[in-house]
Amino acid sequence: IKEEKIDDKYLLNKFNSSPTFDNAILLSTYYFNKNNLQKAKEWALKANSINSENYQSWEMFAKILLRKNQKEKAKRVLKAYIQNYGYNENIENLLRSIE
Repeated sequence: IKEEKIDDKYLLNKFNSSPTFDNAILLSTYYFNKNNLQKAKEWALKANSINSENYQSWEMFAKILLRKNQKEKAKRVLKAYIQNYGYNENIENLLRSIE
């Protein structure tokens, strides 16, 4: 078994050949895990522009805000998701963990 290193170039090529929500959120997660919050935010917003109903981009955006110590903004983002799209267990759990 050969293990391949996944980097941002690989993920960017993957997104460029198939610009899907899943590929955008993968990039956001990659940058978030590398603590590159600006790029993580850009890709979370890109994912959200592809499919705003999917909770993952909202959750990622809130996590980015939390890492920046912007708790109130993060809570507003999560509450906006609930207001616009209804109940989501992941969103509710993250909101509860903040409060």
